[in-house]
Amino acid sequence: MNNDALMYARYCGAQQQWARSLLETLPLKWDAINDIVDIGCATGAVTLAELASRPRVKRVVAFDKYASMIDFAKLNSVHEKVSYFHADIEDRSGFPAGWEAAFDFAFSNIVFHWINDQHKALANVRWLLRDGGHLYLAFGVGATCRPFKHACDRIQASAKWLPYLKDYVPRWRFCPGWEKNNAWRNPDPAEGYATILKTCGFEVLTSEVKYVEYEFKNETEAKGMCETISPHVAMIPESQRPEFMAEFLDYYKDVSLRSKEGNLIWNVTLLLVYARKLPQL
Repeated sequence: MNNDALMYARYCGAQQQWARSLLETLPLKWDAINDIVDIGCATGAVTLAELASRPRVKRVVAFDKYASMIDFAKLNSVHEKVSYFHADIEDRSGFPAGWEAAFDFAFSNIVFHWINDQHKALANVRWLLRDGGHLYLAFGVGATCRPFKHACDRIQASAKWLPYLKDYVPRWRFCPGWEKNNAWRNPDPAEGYATILKTCGFEVLTSEVKYVEYEFKNETEAKGMCETISPHVAMIPESQRPEFMAEFLDYYKDVSLRSKEGNLIWNVTLLLVYARKLPQL
Protein backbone atom coordinates (compact mmCIF):
# COMPACT_ATOMS: atom_id res chain seq x y z
CA MET A 1 0.00 0.00 0.00
CA ASN A 2 1.15 3.53 -0.78
CA ASN A 3 1.39 5.44 2.52
CA ASP A 4 0.82 8.89 1.00
CA ALA A 5 -1.75 10.23 3.47
CA LEU A 6 -2.86 13.23 1.40
CA MET A 7 -3.52 11.03 -1.62
CA TYR A 8 -5.37 8.49 0.52
CA ALA A 9 -7.56 11.26 1.95
CA ARG A 10 -8.49 12.37 -1.56
CA TYR A 11 -9.32 8.93 -2.89
CA CYS A 12 -10.72 6.85 -0.02
CA GLY A 13 -14.37 7.29 -0.99
CA ALA A 14 -14.90 3.57 -1.47
CA GLN A 15 -13.61 2.69 1.99
CA GLN A 16 -15.86 5.31 3.56
CA GLN A 17 -18.92 4.19 1.60
CA TRP A 18 -18.46 0.53 2.51
CA ALA A 19 -17.85 1.27 6.20
CA ARG A 20 -21.03 3.34 6.37
CA SER A 21 -23.27 0.82 4.62
CA LEU A 22 -21.86 -2.35 6.18
CA LEU A 23 -21.81 -1.12 9.77
CA GLU A 24 -25.53 -0.47 9.56
CA THR A 25 -26.13 -4.18 8.98
CA LEU A 26 -24.53 -5.21 12.30
CA PRO A 27 -26.79 -6.33 15.15
CA LEU A 28 -24.68 -4.11 17.38
CA LYS A 29 -26.08 -2.26 20.41
CA TRP A 30 -24.25 1.05 20.11
CA ASP A 31 -25.77 2.30 23.36
CA ALA A 32 -23.76 -0.35 25.23
CA ILE A 33 -20.42 0.70 23.71
CA ASN A 34 -18.20 3.17 25.55
CA ASP A 35 -14.66 2.52 24.27
CA ILE A 36 -13.71 1.70 20.68
CA VAL A 37 -10.37 0.82 19.12
CA ASP A 38 -9.98 1.47 15.38
CA ILE A 39 -7.29 -0.77 13.88
CA GLY A 40 -5.65 0.63 10.75
CA CYS A 41 -7.43 3.99 10.92
CA ALA A 42 -5.45 5.59 8.06
CA THR A 43 -6.36 9.31 7.86
CA GLY A 44 -9.16 9.04 10.43
CA ALA A 45 -11.99 9.79 8.01
CA VAL A 46 -13.97 6.66 8.89
CA THR A 47 -12.98 7.05 12.56
CA LEU A 48 -14.77 10.38 12.69
CA ALA A 49 -17.75 9.65 10.48
CA GLU A 50 -18.71 6.19 11.71
CA LEU A 51 -17.29 5.79 15.24
CA ALA A 52 -16.77 9.08 17.06
CA SER A 53 -20.14 10.33 15.76
CA ARG A 54 -22.05 7.77 17.85
CA PRO A 55 -23.63 9.76 20.72
CA ARG A 56 -23.07 7.17 23.49
CA VAL A 57 -19.47 6.37 22.57
CA LYS A 58 -17.10 7.99 25.06
CA ARG A 59 -13.68 7.24 23.60
CA VAL A 60 -12.11 6.11 20.33
CA VAL A 61 -8.45 5.07 20.20
CA ALA A 62 -7.31 4.87 16.57
CA PHE A 63 -3.96 3.59 15.35
CA ASP A 64 -2.14 2.84 12.13
CA LYS A 65 1.24 1.32 11.25
CA TYR A 66 2.08 4.25 8.96
CA ALA A 67 3.29 7.33 10.83
CA SER A 68 2.34 9.52 7.84
CA MET A 69 -1.32 8.54 8.26
CA ILE A 70 -1.30 9.32 11.98
CA ASP A 71 0.40 12.67 11.46
CA PHE A 72 -2.29 13.58 8.93
CA ALA A 73 -5.11 12.36 11.18
CA LYS A 74 -3.87 14.37 14.16
CA LEU A 75 -4.06 17.54 12.06
CA ASN A 76 -7.13 16.89 9.93
CA SER A 77 -9.41 14.43 11.76
CA VAL A 78 -9.58 16.04 15.17
CA HIS A 79 -12.35 15.14 17.62
CA GLU A 80 -12.57 15.43 21.39
CA LYS A 81 -13.37 11.71 21.72
CA VAL A 82 -10.52 10.50 19.48
CA SER A 83 -6.83 9.94 20.13
CA TYR A 84 -4.42 8.72 17.44
CA PHE A 85 -1.36 6.50 17.84
CA HIS A 86 1.36 5.07 15.64
CA ALA A 87 1.17 1.30 16.25
CA ASP A 88 1.01 -2.02 14.40
CA ILE A 89 -1.61 -4.67 15.20
CA GLU A 90 1.02 -7.36 14.57
CA ASP A 91 3.40 -5.94 17.19
CA ARG A 92 1.94 -5.60 20.68
CA SER A 93 5.22 -4.26 22.06
CA GLY A 94 4.22 -0.84 20.76
CA PHE A 95 0.92 -0.79 22.67
CA PRO A 96 0.58 1.28 25.85
CA ALA A 97 -0.03 -0.88 28.93
CA GLY A 98 -3.32 0.89 29.51
CA TRP A 99 -4.79 -0.65 26.35
CA GLU A 100 -5.06 -4.15 27.82
CA ALA A 101 -8.72 -5.18 28.10
CA ALA A 102 -9.67 -1.52 27.66
CA PHE A 103 -12.20 -1.67 24.82
CA ASP A 104 -15.77 -2.83 24.21
CA PHE A 105 -15.51 -2.84 20.43
CA ALA A 106 -12.63 -3.41 18.00
CA PHE A 107 -13.18 -2.16 14.45
CA SER A 108 -11.09 -2.56 11.31
CA ASN A 109 -12.13 -1.49 7.82
CA ILE A 110 -10.38 -2.76 4.67
CA VAL A 111 -7.12 -3.57 6.46
CA PHE A 112 -6.70 -7.24 7.36
CA HIS A 113 -5.88 -8.39 3.82
CA TRP A 114 -2.50 -6.71 4.41
CA ILE A 115 -1.82 -8.70 7.60
CA ASN A 116 0.99 -11.25 7.43
CA ASP A 117 0.12 -13.22 10.59
CA GLN A 118 -3.63 -13.38 11.20
CA HIS A 119 -3.27 -15.43 14.39
CA LYS A 120 -0.90 -12.90 15.94
CA ALA A 121 -3.09 -9.97 14.92
CA LEU A 122 -6.22 -11.60 16.35
CA ALA A 123 -4.41 -12.50 19.57
CA ASN A 124 -3.53 -8.82 19.90
CA VAL A 125 -7.13 -7.80 19.19
CA ARG A 126 -8.19 -10.18 21.95
CA TRP A 127 -5.69 -8.54 24.31
CA LEU A 128 -7.27 -5.15 23.56
CA LEU A 129 -10.86 -6.26 24.23
CA ARG A 130 -12.66 -6.72 27.50
CA ASP A 131 -14.35 -10.09 28.07
CA GLY A 132 -17.48 -10.09 25.95
CA GLY A 133 -16.16 -7.27 23.76
CA HIS A 134 -16.99 -7.39 20.07
CA LEU A 135 -14.84 -7.40 16.95
CA TYR A 136 -15.83 -6.28 13.45
CA LEU A 137 -13.58 -6.79 10.42
CA ALA A 138 -14.21 -6.08 6.74
CA PHE A 139 -11.43 -6.90 4.28
CA GLY A 140 -10.78 -8.20 0.79
CA VAL A 141 -10.68 -11.90 -0.02
CA GLY A 142 -10.83 -14.24 -2.99
CA ALA A 143 -10.56 -12.74 -6.44
CA THR A 144 -10.75 -9.26 -4.96
CA CYS A 145 -11.07 -6.56 -7.61
CA ARG A 146 -10.21 -8.50 -10.76
CA PRO A 147 -9.37 -5.32 -12.77
CA PHE A 148 -6.83 -4.26 -10.16
CA LYS A 149 -5.22 -7.70 -10.13
CA HIS A 150 -5.21 -7.74 -13.95
CA ALA A 151 -3.46 -4.37 -14.02
CA CYS A 152 -0.89 -5.54 -11.47
CA ASP A 153 -0.16 -8.70 -13.44
CA ARG A 154 0.23 -6.79 -16.72
CA ILE A 155 2.42 -4.04 -15.29
CA GLN A 156 4.69 -6.59 -13.59
CA ALA A 157 5.15 -8.38 -16.92
CA SER A 158 6.05 -5.18 -18.76
CA ALA A 159 9.66 -5.10 -19.95
CA LYS A 160 9.69 -1.35 -19.35
CA TRP A 161 8.89 -1.63 -15.63
CA LEU A 162 10.47 -5.00 -14.86
CA PRO A 163 13.85 -3.52 -13.80
CA TYR A 164 12.07 -1.69 -10.98
CA LEU A 165 9.67 -4.50 -10.05
CA LYS A 166 11.92 -7.55 -10.34
CA ASP A 167 12.19 -7.86 -6.55
CA TYR A 168 8.50 -7.23 -5.91
CA VAL A 169 6.73 -9.78 -3.73
CA PRO A 170 2.90 -9.72 -3.68
CA ARG A 171 1.55 -8.53 -0.33
CA TRP A 172 -2.19 -8.76 -0.90
CA ARG A 173 -3.11 -11.73 1.30
CA PHE A 174 -5.55 -14.57 0.79
CA CYS A 175 -6.18 -14.16 -2.91
CA PRO A 176 -6.17 -17.55 -4.67
CA GLY A 177 -4.18 -17.26 -7.86
CA TRP A 178 -2.29 -14.23 -6.54
CA GLU A 179 -0.20 -16.09 -4.01
CA LYS A 180 0.62 -19.77 -4.28
CA ASN A 181 -0.43 -20.72 -0.78
CA ASN A 182 -3.92 -20.19 0.57
CA ALA A 183 -3.17 -19.30 4.17
CA TRP A 184 -6.57 -20.52 5.34
CA ARG A 185 -6.30 -23.95 3.70
CA ASN A 186 -10.02 -23.66 2.97
CA PRO A 187 -11.75 -22.78 -0.33
CA ASP A 188 -14.47 -21.00 1.65
CA PRO A 189 -12.86 -17.91 3.23
CA ALA A 190 -15.80 -17.32 5.59
CA GLU A 191 -15.57 -20.84 7.00
CA GLY A 192 -11.78 -20.80 7.05
CA TYR A 193 -11.56 -17.50 8.87
CA ALA A 194 -14.22 -18.56 11.36
CA THR A 195 -11.92 -21.45 12.28
CA ILE A 196 -9.04 -19.05 12.88
CA LEU A 197 -11.24 -16.84 15.08
CA LYS A 198 -12.30 -19.80 17.20
CA THR A 199 -8.72 -20.92 17.74
CA CYS A 200 -7.92 -17.35 18.87
CA GLY A 201 -10.61 -17.30 21.56
CA PHE A 202 -13.56 -15.71 19.80
CA GLU A 203 -17.18 -16.75 19.43
CA VAL A 204 -18.10 -16.22 15.78
CA LEU A 205 -21.42 -14.40 15.43
CA THR A 206 -21.24 -13.90 11.66
CA SER A 207 -18.63 -14.65 9.00
CA GLU A 208 -19.80 -14.04 5.46
CA VAL A 209 -18.58 -13.04 2.05
CA LYS A 210 -20.20 -10.02 0.42
CA TYR A 211 -19.77 -8.51 -3.03
CA VAL A 212 -19.66 -4.70 -3.07
CA GLU A 213 -19.11 -2.04 -5.71
CA TYR A 214 -18.01 1.57 -5.85
CA GLU A 215 -18.62 3.80 -8.85
CA PHE A 216 -15.79 6.22 -9.55
CA LYS A 217 -16.79 9.78 -10.34
CA ASN A 218 -14.16 9.99 -13.08
CA GLU A 219 -10.92 8.41 -14.28
CA THR A 220 -8.84 10.72 -12.10
CA GLU A 221 -10.47 9.23 -9.00
CA ALA A 222 -9.97 5.70 -10.37
CA LYS A 223 -6.28 6.33 -11.01
CA GLY A 224 -5.90 7.92 -7.58
CA MET A 225 -7.49 4.94 -5.87
CA CYS A 226 -5.22 2.51 -7.74
CA GLU A 227 -2.14 4.55 -6.89
CA THR A 228 -3.20 4.81 -3.25
CA ILE A 229 -3.37 1.06 -2.68
CA SER A 230 -0.83 -0.18 -5.21
CA PRO A 231 2.25 -1.63 -3.47
CA HIS A 232 4.26 -1.15 -6.69
CA VAL A 233 4.29 2.63 -6.73
CA ALA A 234 7.02 3.08 -4.12
CA MET A 235 9.41 1.05 -6.32
CA ILE A 236 9.03 3.40 -9.30
CA PRO A 237 11.16 6.60 -9.54
CA GLU A 238 8.97 9.58 -8.72
CA SER A 239 9.63 11.23 -12.10
CA GLN A 240 8.20 8.17 -13.88
CA ARG A 241 5.17 7.56 -11.69
CA PRO A 242 2.70 9.56 -13.83
CA GLU A 243 3.59 7.45 -16.86
CA PHE A 244 3.50 4.26 -14.79
CA MET A 245 0.04 5.03 -13.40
CA ALA A 246 -1.34 6.03 -16.82
CA GLU A 247 -0.34 2.61 -18.15
CA PHE A 248 -1.68 0.92 -14.99
CA LEU A 249 -5.06 2.62 -15.45
CA ASP A 250 -5.20 1.53 -19.11
CA TYR A 251 -4.81 -2.08 -17.98
CA TYR A 252 -7.49 -1.56 -15.31
CA LYS A 253 -9.89 -0.16 -17.91
CA ASP A 254 -9.34 -3.18 -20.17
CA VAL A 255 -11.45 -5.43 -17.91
CA SER A 256 -13.28 -3.07 -15.55
CA LEU A 257 -17.03 -3.03 -15.22
CA ARG A 258 -18.70 0.26 -16.07
CA SER A 259 -21.87 1.94 -14.88
CA LYS A 260 -24.71 2.92 -17.21
CA GLU A 261 -23.10 6.36 -17.34
CA GLY A 262 -19.81 4.81 -18.42
CA ASN A 263 -17.96 5.32 -15.14
CA LEU A 264 -15.40 2.76 -14.01
CA ILE A 265 -16.44 0.39 -11.21
CA TRP A 266 -14.33 -0.83 -8.28
CA ASN A 267 -15.78 -4.26 -7.50
CA VAL A 268 -14.57 -6.13 -4.44
CA THR A 269 -15.30 -9.36 -2.59
CA LEU A 270 -15.19 -8.64 1.13
CA LEU A 271 -15.15 -10.91 4.15
CA LEU A 272 -17.31 -9.50 6.93
CA VAL A 273 -16.60 -10.84 10.40
CA TYR A 274 -18.48 -10.11 13.61
CA ALA A 275 -17.26 -11.94 16.72
CA ARG A 276 -17.19 -11.78 20.51
CA LYS A 277 -14.24 -12.30 22.84
CA LEU A 278 -14.73 -15.33 25.06
CA PRO A 279 -13.50 -15.20 28.67
CA GLN A 280 -10.12 -16.78 29.30
CA LEU A 281 -10.53 -20.46 30.21
